[in-house]
Amino acid sequence: MNLILKLLLKTPVIVYNCGGGWIFGKRFILLKHVGRVSKRIRKTPLEVIGERDGNPIVISGFGMGSDWVLNIQNNPNVSIAWGKKSLDCCAMGISKSKRKKILEEYRSRNPMLIPIYEKWMGRSWGEFENFPMYVFEVIG
Repeated sequence: MNLILKLLLKTPVIVYNCGGGWIFGKRFILLKHVGRVSKRIRKTPLEVIGERDGNPIVISGFGMGSDWVLNIQNNPNVSIAWGKKSLDCCAMGISKSKRKKILEEYRSRNPMLIPIYEKWMGRSWGEFENFPMYVFEVIG
């Protein structure tokens, strides 16, 4: 990954750390999870592609090998910053049969983003139904 892309992807973490999460509204979350090897707190900004019962749904655009996916498979108890809220959650995988509908709904809400994602990620939109998708259910 090139330096400019890395910096771009880290910008939301800096904004959240400075108390500016409200800028992203409900469009993004900052996932705080425990590293499966280091046991240190890790922070990953993720786009919210949908909601289920008021809980955010995200997808791993880089597939099963993403560190945050491997970490939450090891320990699904996480916290998220979402807008002005900080929430303790449990990460729950979404079945493949439900992913297609979520992606179709996202496409209908964001038709201009789909070609950008397809070009950036080098795959068709339909292929993303094979990628891990999670809902972060609030605990308590």
